[in-house]
Amino acid sequence: MKKVKELDYLFITWGKPFNHSSGAVNKQIDFLSNSLAADGWNVGILYMSYASVSSFYGFSRKNSVKLFLKIEIAKVLYSKIFSKVYLKIRKRSSNTYLNPKINIFISNYKLPNVHIKRLVTSYWWGILVPDQTKNVENFYFLLYHDYSVDIKNSNVKNLKYLETAYKISNKISANPLLNKKFGINIPLITEGISLDEYKCTTTFDNKNTNMILVPLRSNAVKGAEYAIEALRLINKEYPNLSIVGFGDYSNPLPNFIEFHYNISQRELKQLYCKAGFFLLPSLEEGISEPLIEAMIAGCISISTRCGGPETVITHGKDGFLVPSRDPRGIFTQFNKLMNKDIHLKKISESAIETAMKYDIRKTYEDFIKAIDFYENQK
Repeated sequence: MKKVKELDYLFITWGKPFNHSSGAVNKQIDFLSNSLAADGWNVGILYMSYASVSSFYGFSRKNSVKLFLKIEIAKVLYSKIFSKVYLKIRKRSSNTYLNPKINIFISNYKLPNVHIKRLVTSYWWGILVPDQTKNVENFYFLLYHDYSVDIKNSNVKNLKYLETAYKISNKISANPLLNKKFGINIPLITEGISLDEYKCTTTFDNKNTNMILVPLRSNAVKGAEYAIEALRLINKEYPNLSIVGFGDYSNPLPNFIEFHYNISQRELKQLYCKAGFFLLPSLEEGISEPLIEAMIAGCISISTRCGGPETVITHGKDGFLVPSRDPRGIFTQFNKLMNKDIHLKKISESAIETAMKYDIRKTYEDFIKAIDFYENQK
């Protein structure tokens, strides 16, 4: 690719290059990047997946000399050698990397030496990258959840950095609940997915209503431990029910759970189209990607009240909401759904209709409007 001197957009992400399971946010960044490039903008993505952020930026305790030298060596290896070789030899299987208008940067610990009109990141530390003010015109902070919760649970001292990131950036909300938290009028974008990838050609009549599908993640905030306890109760009452999990959960699981580790998109779609029920057990979520995937596939979804799902599901119409951290509550709701008096097919059809609002193409439209909102004020 021809070396650029200016980028219209630079996205900073914690995702890993060429990794299709990097999460919903990174998939959206891929889509935004491709869409912007298709519209003629110069776009870059800076991947920080190999960066020791907490130690390098000083967001934790003061660095030791040994750690400092280790990081300096890593900077040279990654930014000067590894990234260039890696990008050349790795199979380019993602549309993002096939697009010649998208510039890829890996683990530089600092911004590329180009003029950047708009820096966009969903990470508070991404706003605070060293030397940023020398070559960046505008900072945009994509807010997916309440970052102060994460910081309070890890390192309260970092709250001052979060406040700085809020102060110097233009905030764009991807979670309606955050608009209420800030009490200010900030642009809201739809947190969408590629709906076509998960639409099913069959109807609810073809689904297995003796099958429940649940994402199980290693991250404690995803609620796997509560899901497993709820599934124990469900299995005890309905021993013939097929219980299927998927995700990156690595702890031992009960034998009654059929688990698919880091499943492919094609296999996941097959499970969505087959399963009659879906459970989201998270403790905190924005607009959950698996929830929308399950709904567009026509699954009857039970979700904890964990933030974003309350803005998607209308309880009893297109899905069901239960308290978080409450295995008994999940079991009770599922038990009610096994009552044949509930019109499951109608709920499935309503779920599909609701999910249609979360098309990733709407995300791009909203993003452009959000940028215009700020830049037209100048």
